[in-house]
Amino acid sequence: MATIIKSAAILICQLEIPLDAVERAISIAYSAGVPTILNPAPAVPHLPQTLLHQVDYLIPNETEASILLGDYPVDSLSAAIEGAQELLNRGVRKAVIITLGDKGIVIIKRDGGIRTFHARAVEKVVDTTGAGDCFVGGFAVGLVERGLQVEGAAHIGLAAAALAVQKKGARDSMPYRRQMPWAGH
Repeated sequence: MATIIKSAAILICQLEIPLDAVERAISIAYSAGVPTILNPAPAVPHLPQTLLHQVDYLIPNETEASILLGDYPVDSLSAAIEGAQELLNRGVRKAVIITLGDKGIVIIKRDGGIRTFHARAVEKVVDTTGAGDCFVGGFAVGLVERGLQVEGAAHIGLAAAALAVQKKGARDSMPYRRQMPWAGH
């Protein structure tokens, strides 16, 4: 496992596997200089600070952020900004991005940058299952394959999630590369 992680362009983890496995994988990536993304789903009330210090990008949704913050309600844009800042203060290395469903996202960066982006408009939302996972995947593609900064990568994530919510199911709704805005360019 360590060899694969060390040779990766980026490591994405979530909490559907045991926390000690997540900590080990992120530690290996961190030591090797591999960028890390943690999607803390399903959320747990307390993530170890040693883990957060090795996470480059923390990407919870508003419910997960609320749990991570000790049931602090992330129910408005201002609460999301405050919550993201608090999570960044806990040691996340580069940025915290809170996904807010149809309200878009909030980004708080280590360099002090604060950005909000609206969700992409869609004709009809069919199923939101997996939209957050799709955002994370698109964000990672934007960082690694497209060479974008956080904001640009977030736009790729938002585009992917907008495509996903227009289909039923989690796996079946994930867009193909050819469906992404840059396809054919």
